[in-house]
Amino acid sequence: MKLRDIKIGAQLQVGLSAILVLVAILGVTAWIQSDRVWQATEELYAHPLTVRRAIGELEADVLAVHWGAEEVLLAENEQERRRIIEIMGSRDANAGQQFDILYEWYLGP
Repeated sequence: MKLRDIKIGAQLQVGLSAILVLVAILGVTAWIQSDRVWQATEELYAHPLTVRRAIGELEADVLAVHWGAEEVLLAENEQERRRIIEIMGSRDANAGQQFDILYEWYLGP
């Protein structure tokens, strides 16, 4: 059986069906590739933002601990000293968390 022996209507249906199948395959491939590009873009955006936030918080924690060390010496009563020491402790713990984030995310200069 030759291709010419098939009716024109059947040839058109086969041809259009093949085109639709190829377009569907192309659409699925484009969708998958655009999802991969989006994930890569999101990682490129999130990485420096995460590192920058961690550095900013770390800087604030160091300054708060430094402030606390000065204020402990100038505190007039024991209750105020304890409050300042609590603040220093929480900021020190937060600084440790920020260092963990930096070790995980920082890629180098």
